[in-house]
Amino acid sequence: MRNPIFRLASGVFAAALWSVSDALRSQDLTITPIDWLEPFDDAPDTLPTARGLTPPAVPDQIRNLAEPAYAQERFVIDAFGKVLMRDPASTSPWLEAAVQETRSHARYQPARRGSEPVASEVAWFLIFNPKSASPKAPNATPRLLKIVSPVNPNGTSKDAPTGTVMVEAHIDAAGRVTDTRAIDEGVLPAYKTAAADAVRSWTFAPARADGEPVAATVRVPVLFAEPTVIPVSSAHKPPKPLKRSPPLYPIAMRKAGLVGETTIGFIVTVEGRVREAHVVRSNNPYFDQPAIDCVLRWTFEPARIGERPVNCHMRVPIVFTITGKPTSDLYSVRHDPKQLAKLPSALQWDHPPEFTATSFAAYPFEQLQTGTEGEVKVNFIVGPSGRVIQTGILSSPHPAFSHAVQAMLDTFEFKPAAKEGKPSLALLSFTVRFDKSGSLEAPVTPETRSLLRSLEKNPGRFVKLSELDAMPRPTSRRPPVFPSALKSELTEGDALIEFIIDRDGAVHAPRILSASREEFGYAAAQAAATWKFAPPKKDGRAVDVIARQPFSFNRTPRPEAGG
Repeated sequence: MRNPIFRLASGVFAAALWSVSDALRSQDLTITPIDWLEPFDDAPDTLPTARGLTPPAVPDQIRNLAEPAYAQERFVIDAFGKVLMRDPASTSPWLEAAVQETRSHARYQPARRGSEPVASEVAWFLIFNPKSASPKAPNATPRLLKIVSPVNPNGTSKDAPTGTVMVEAHIDAAGRVTDTRAIDEGVLPAYKTAAADAVRSWTFAPARADGEPVAATVRVPVLFAEPTVIPVSSAHKPPKPLKRSPPLYPIAMRKAGLVGETTIGFIVTVEGRVREAHVVRSNNPYFDQPAIDCVLRWTFEPARIGERPVNCHMRVPIVFTITGKPTSDLYSVRHDPKQLAKLPSALQWDHPPEFTATSFAAYPFEQLQTGTEGEVKVNFIVGPSGRVIQTGILSSPHPAFSHAVQAMLDTFEFKPAAKEGKPSLALLSFTVRFDKSGSLEAPVTPETRSLLRSLEKNPGRFVKLSELDAMPRPTSRRPPVFPSALKSELTEGDALIEFIIDRDGAVHAPRILSASREEFGYAAAQAAATWKFAPPKKDGRAVDVIARQPFSFNRTPRPEAGG
């Protein structure tokens, strides 16, 4: 397990001015070693080290706090050991001055990848433990030793709490976190769950009674802070490609002569490496994973503001073409003049809409588990903005299939139809076949079928989240789409989804556990089905795990739908 308190990477232990015993001897304020912000996502071989980081005196204003508090010093350090950017955050304003005092005499050695020094974005935490958590007293409350930052739901921080989320944690006699519960009111459920999940990865020294370790409950604040990322348009100097390998063309698509284009969004880090690659839009979802895998192999000279490297959002189209043979798109609109003439004038067009973004339908969990099959026929209207604004189910064997198709269509985008040179409405028909063996529109992989059989016959083979070395870290997250079927006055909602993460990090069989409206549940399952994680590990070995993910929804108005 990679634990920053116990890291023994080459050069770190010898150069650092702290150790576990040093941290425990300090009664109130302790400093954690420098840690990678994404600890399971392509960390350098050796993290930066520091001299001169020593705990300051406890500010008078927090001496009487009854619960732990902390500050996070997040910073970018270049390949020469120079700090180029700081972004501090704190659960208490009185700790901010303590952070400034702590950093004032620090000197850094840069991170290294192999033998080469590299730029990195890292952090250390300044932890306040109350007097009741003294390591010397025979009776003590749990003592906080290590913090893991929470992962923002949906891959975005736009709805994150501006302050802290208070979490109640149960710590057993061995110092393990066995249960957590967010207790703040007025916080979106998705963020309450994310805060509680993060605390499960924190490390504590157990409480004591008469000198003996005992179980106890402690309240801790949780900060939501994401690495600073700018849009490419804000950089003085955009990322410069250094290594770009082409994508691997899926054999089945090549044989079928199918072409397509997938736009990938990703972050170029201060080191010039790619992380958090995800599909923005794609007119052939069979190309999505090859496009993501391709971009993750690229390297860049990082974006810069002045001379400072910065994390930067980018988007690139990955085009899959074949030369020398007939080709076609996965989906296209058939032009039937006779049928078009039968439609109302408002739905007639001169040029048909073109598919620019599509996705697979997520097979509803209960129907997939029981082997229920069927075919959904649906009509839908594409508005002048190129989004689906209205659907009508013509036939469906089960309501769950109807909801799954609706969630799929909400992710579709088009180059809109045109009439007399202007964007116009268009009525289209679509058929989605749900087959337990898989179909073009709702594929079911052999891996999914195998995992579902194991879930039914041998559920004990799946590792529990609490048994993992660390909480699974997402590497690709396509955000959910607000359901178009919901009335415009409904502006927010939430859902909780359970799914299997296999040992390669792929998501299988998303299942709706709860939702404020069932439409939110299917929209969340649709998104989760496309996600990927770093391989979950137990004792350093990749394993299959059942995970739960909260989703939070806020409406982004669509012009044709009236908001």
